[in-house]
Amino acid sequence: METNPFIKRVRLIVLENYTNEQFGVKELADTVGISRSQLYRKLKFSTGQSISQFIREIRLDQALKLLQNEDISASEVAYRVGFNSPSYFNTCFHDYFGYTPGEVQHKMELAKANNEVIELPRKKNSLKQRQKLFVWLPVLIGVGIAIVIFYNSTSSQSNNLKDQPGQTNTIAVLPLKNWSGDVNLEHVSDGITDAIITKLAGIEEMERVIPFTSIQNYKDTQLNAQEIAEELNVSYVLEGSFKLAGDSLQCKVSLVEAENNTVVWSGEYNRPWQSKDIFNIQADVARNIAQNLKLDLTKTELSTIEFIPTINTEAYNYYLRGKYQHNKLSPEGFKNATTLYERAIKLDSTFFLPYLGMTESYSMMGFVWGGGNKDVAINNANKYYQLASKFYDENYEDHLEAMRQLKMDIDFNYNWDFEPVYQDLMENGATGCYGFDAARKFGKHRLAIKIGQNSEWFNDGDGLYYLGKAQVQMMLGENQEAIELLEELDPLNTHHYFYLMESAKVYYYLQEIEKSRQQLYRFLELFTENPPQILWLGAVHSEIRGEDEKVQDYLDFLENKVNEKASGSPAWFLAMYYCHTKEYDKAFKWLNKSYELHEVEMTWLKEEPLLRPLRNDPRYIELYEKVGFSKVFPVASLPE
Repeated sequence: METNPFIKRVRLIVLENYTNEQFGVKELADTVGISRSQLYRKLKFSTGQSISQFIREIRLDQALKLLQNEDISASEVAYRVGFNSPSYFNTCFHDYFGYTPGEVQHKMELAKANNEVIELPRKKNSLKQRQKLFVWLPVLIGVGIAIVIFYNSTSSQSNNLKDQPGQTNTIAVLPLKNWSGDVNLEHVSDGITDAIITKLAGIEEMERVIPFTSIQNYKDTQLNAQEIAEELNVSYVLEGSFKLAGDSLQCKVSLVEAENNTVVWSGEYNRPWQSKDIFNIQADVARNIAQNLKLDLTKTELSTIEFIPTINTEAYNYYLRGKYQHNKLSPEGFKNATTLYERAIKLDSTFFLPYLGMTESYSMMGFVWGGGNKDVAINNANKYYQLASKFYDENYEDHLEAMRQLKMDIDFNYNWDFEPVYQDLMENGATGCYGFDAARKFGKHRLAIKIGQNSEWFNDGDGLYYLGKAQVQMMLGENQEAIELLEELDPLNTHHYFYLMESAKVYYYLQEIEKSRQQLYRFLELFTENPPQILWLGAVHSEIRGEDEKVQDYLDFLENKVNEKASGSPAWFLAMYYCHTKEYDKAFKWLNKSYELHEVEMTWLKEEPLLRPLRNDPRYIELYEKVGFSKVFPVASLPE
């Protein structure tokens, strides 16, 4: 019996409409009164199912009842439960129950002839899992001979991709190789790759699409498609090349089924370099992948795939260049991105994507690794979010979840509006970076790992997300596991701005001082930026080594950044330095300054390891209540 009121309500709505073949994902979301992305999150969190899977399995349950109780053909049953293709119905029915509609009818006839009453299993296998378990029902015929159960038509090896639940419609779209001979065109090949990923991720029956931020690790890889698929735990890999020569765009792609290392589809495009043509290529690739994976595209999904976001070629080119800069995840990259996005907007003021890009870049610029004035970054993030909302329409539904996460991220980190964020986290499971970040700052560390796993972060080969997992393990006291994970990641991220900075901090918390120092020095060798977190680590390591003059230099730099109202929470990190030296009066002086400046790092107040000795201090409790944590977690709930 379903106990979740929301799921019970959604189930009843589907039961009222399951005979209508036109009733699908969009119609269900409209009836419930929420967006498709919200409905997807709620269903996924509560049931582990996608929306179409949820609808389909209800229809199949009703189909089984009809087959058991009425003398009608399988084709008629298919139409009566909302399937418009009897063959597709038969496939879904078999995948779900483990036997065909015809087998049900045959067994019912045998039971009737022998005056037997049989109970068919209600649900042997979820369509999401699609493990292809062939299950023969126990039927007593005459002398009561038991029929043996068969299962697993695929290989039984535990490392076989097809044997792993939920890995049928999973894909990694590798960065298209830029064969133009011009490194300045990397943004085009990356842009085409990113667009194909976005279109595929918007298909509700696509179970998993590796995000572009993770795929970048394979830009120059020597691994073949089968090896990459094994690393990323996917069933298919799309690989290809791109070339822009003059006004001619050439693009070749191949869809590889990893298990057999066979090409199941390939496409070759040679067209004039115009925005319409590049969008047509992206749409054609996504459609062909869906067709070869036998995905049932809705009208809305097909419309979104074919949508052209701008007719201005130059504006789109600036957008791609801005996205390329943003993906560098560095202060310089963010600043370059905003300049390029602004040029795209000047050329097409109704173009939604650069507004979204501006919001993302300015939001990031206000964090620890950002640059410039904090207030400017926050104000611009809010400004461009409002503009993005203005130009958003249903054709951009693939970006709706990104919009929602950006809004919640801004509310959490910049506005300290914790109550709706906590409600979203606990009721919907949240998603992505925002959900993971909020969960760990609320002290819900196991939930943070679950969110990462549900978001496929910890299965996509991206070192940054594994770094986040290592930090959570450290906060759980699983220090050895965290150290082992970091040691595995370090050789793979020797030049990564964010990884070097964050791993230096995590190693410090783990009391792996020498490893922390090595990561810090590596950062200082490679990058000219000195964000507050790096200045703090510099001061800490100088203090450990007895280099008093260097300590003072670092502290002076931090104070200058406080006076500049720089992003990156310099007052917070001054407080953390004095927590390190156990000069707690000075620490509270800077914590109060951090609160006054409304710095982002104050969202760590509840869970910051260096503040644990101060949780009973009245000054800490006062800050805890002023920041707003007590609205979600009363002071009495704080551990000793």
